[in-house]
Amino acid sequence: MININPREIAASALFEILEKGGYNNVVLKRSLSANGAMPAEDRGFVTDCVNGTLRNVIYIDYVLEKVSGVKVKKMKPYIRTVLRMSLYQLEFMKKSPYAVVDEAVKLVKKRKMGGLAPFVNGVLRNVLRTPDAFDVNENTNAKRLSILYSHPEWVVKSWIKAYGVKFTEDLCGADNTPPEVTAVVNTLLCDKETLEKEFSAQGIMAEESRFFPIIIKLSGTADISRLDSFRKGHFHIMDEASAAAVFALDPQPEERILDVCAAPGGKSILIAELMGNKGEVVSRDISLLKLEMLEDTADRLKLDIIRTEEKDASVLCEEDVSAFDRVLVDAPCSGLGLLRKKPDIRLKKTKDDIGALVEIQRKILETASKYVKPGGRLLYSTCTLTKEENRENFLWFLEKNPGFEDIDLNEVLPEAMCGKSGKYGYAELYPNVQGTDGFFVSAARRKSDD
Repeated sequence: MININPREIAASALFEILEKGGYNNVVLKRSLSANGAMPAEDRGFVTDCVNGTLRNVIYIDYVLEKVSGVKVKKMKPYIRTVLRMSLYQLEFMKKSPYAVVDEAVKLVKKRKMGGLAPFVNGVLRNVLRTPDAFDVNENTNAKRLSILYSHPEWVVKSWIKAYGVKFTEDLCGADNTPPEVTAVVNTLLCDKETLEKEFSAQGIMAEESRFFPIIIKLSGTADISRLDSFRKGHFHIMDEASAAAVFALDPQPEERILDVCAAPGGKSILIAELMGNKGEVVSRDISLLKLEMLEDTADRLKLDIIRTEEKDASVLCEEDVSAFDRVLVDAPCSGLGLLRKKPDIRLKKTKDDIGALVEIQRKILETASKYVKPGGRLLYSTCTLTKEENRENFLWFLEKNPGFEDIDLNEVLPEAMCGKSGKYGYAELYPNVQGTDGFFVSAARRKSDD
């Protein structure tokens, strides 16, 4: 029998993410796949330990600074990883203190770092014997929330300025709550009732989305890709916010639609499904590897109207000017709306990234708008929550391009999702309000007489 230590798997994954810059969703998926013999309980432990530590790493480092005589940045990388993971287990997973300390020491010794085992043991015991170790005492709201919810202080400051302290704290708290899995029914191959029965047979609880009838919210999931219904193409995984961008695009059968930043492809897939697999969807991206993943997904879902092209969305294709009924621009962005799913983003983005991204977004938006037919629709979306990348970009585009006019999103999206801004052509979605990823969706129509 293979003996797999889930704490060792979690530590190795966290080390790769935190110290080598790996992407947590990629590293975690690979780690679980490579250790497929682990029982479901251990797989759940690894997932929780990795994602939970990442969601709380700023807070954890704050505590470590209080109880250790060595600055966190001065610690050996693997020692730092083991301590971070151990503190998460103690405070958030409420694991046995004895087991956490004992396993941490064993991990360090197994890495041939036994000389530092007493240090690890001492730091963890200091945590246990310090009653206020996890208390956060800071004078400013921005600093307090930054530490307590492990969000970069520059992000917290910008949100407080835009939304106020209470909303920001609610938003940060929602970011630290693991998201539900949401599945889109492939109505070309299956109906919702049948799929719900298939989930139930696997012990997975299903609940209908409050926004879209063809989306099901799942709980009690394990490895979705192992399900027979997944292999048969009965559904694909997609957040309600991402789906909102497609519903706002309002694709129709027999149209020609362009997705200029398509990979990994969820929106192109839903577009093709809503078109009844009739017409043409051209899906472009600069990543050939991700386009191949999109093609594999389309094959699984039995969709044959998607054509992929490796192209840079910022470079104009003269032959495609005014050639598409609808164009989707899901622009590259800072990703600050995805902190629930990709907690490592909070450690990788800086305030300086925003200006460069805005420049790229505007160039792509301006280029993509030229592909829209008169009377056609342009959809601009991002998975972030900065006004510079979202509303300001949309208003900039409308001002610069009088040949386009905003569309009332209440005509295509539920009012509970759009809010008051929907009638002005855009919607801002938040984890703490709609319960979705943080997202921005906007739509404009090219006037027929321009």
